[in-house]
Amino acid sequence: MFLAVMPMCFSACSSEDENGGINAQLIGTWQKMHNDGTLGNDLWVFQSDGTMYMHYTDANGNIIYTDTYRYRIENQYLYTDYLGNDEGEEDDWKDQGAISIKNNILTVVRSSGNEKRYKKIK
Repeated sequence: MFLAVMPMCFSACSSEDENGGINAQLIGTWQKMHNDGTLGNDLWVFQSDGTMYMHYTDANGNIIYTDTYRYRIENQYLYTDYLGNDEGEEDDWKDQGAISIKNNILTVVRSSGNEKRYKKIK
């Protein structure tokens, strides 16, 4: 009986480790990258408590305004829920796209094929 239960435990643990690993890698500050590799003005800041801030900055790096979200990762997809709406809507989760992280570059690919990249700066 023990041997029959073992594969289920390992597959569940593997899935949890995968999401836990990507969550741990995601924590920090990411700056948008243009196709030519230059950095843009948008910053994504992920915190370990599930909060995400999207800062919009000017050319000097000063924050113009910030949007606040909750985020979650499911099966390598990033979902966000905007917390700044005036209508009091809750649980309006938006699928940002499939994510991957390699060499401190976060890649987000939407179902349309549109790809965004962010470089980890903190």
